[in-house]
Amino acid sequence: MDTIKKLFHPIQAEIMRMPIPQSLSVQLHKFYRKLSGIFRNQSLNVFSSSSDNKSIAFSNVKGDANLILKIKTIWSMSLTDPVAVVVQENLKSEIKGEIPTDNPIADKKLTEAQMNKLADYCKTIQKHFYFPKEIEYVVNKGKILITKANPFTDTVSESPKPIIQNRQTSKVLIKGISINPGIVTGQVRILNKFHVNAKIKRGEILIIPNLNKSLYGKMKSAKAVVIDSILPNSLSKALFRRDFQIPTVEGVKNATKLFQNGNVITVNGVSGEIYSGGLVY
Repeated sequence: MDTIKKLFHPIQAEIMRMPIPQSLSVQLHKFYRKLSGIFRNQSLNVFSSSSDNKSIAFSNVKGDANLILKIKTIWSMSLTDPVAVVVQENLKSEIKGEIPTDNPIADKKLTEAQMNKLADYCKTIQKHFYFPKEIEYVVNKGKILITKANPFTDTVSESPKPIIQNRQTSKVLIKGISINPGIVTGQVRILNKFHVNAKIKRGEILIIPNLNKSLYGKMKSAKAVVIDSILPNSLSKALFRRDFQIPTVEGVKNATKLFQNGNVITVNGVSGEIYSGGLVY
């Protein structure tokens, strides 16, 4: 690995040395002026976003020249995987907080209009991701702004003041034991002795009788995994969590017989429940 990194050094140096395309430079200067204001003294946060959740981040970046330098630095350090470079205004927040999208709770510091707006954002974000997120928000100049959407890995506590009260729950078909958290909806793909060579399409929910390392290659495309049996020991579970960070439920007896290919189900990796269809709002 160190040898490979050394091979990248000349490429990284060339990226830092070469100017960026003029058309991109014009756009960056334009949007920098828009974010930094008339006096251009607003600091920005610049960070990368990739599928492996590893981020390169620079905070309190001031000046358009420094902004371009940080963007080029991220490019030079991200040669093996595609990344998105995010430039975010460093907001001065009047109010800030965190809230789960699954059950947003009224914040006494917010006005009724702001709470309603926050509830709308929670609903939109959860519909987009198909499962709950833990979002961070700020109030800037009276407006609610969402600054971050983090993975939701805990159960939502009961609250006497939920904002969203019209959530419809689908029928629970069967329940197992959670290995990995998260809630996703997708089509079923069964992989057993009758479907040994079945091809897993990206975004499908894989249902298998037991976990076998020979299946790992096919599981990379799955959105979630449901297992008939229970993994033999805690080490197996730890290794699985390390390799696959997708909603997973084990001990779902006869799941390979209960479902058929193409069925649409929702896997709740927090509670271990399997629902018919998707979660409706």
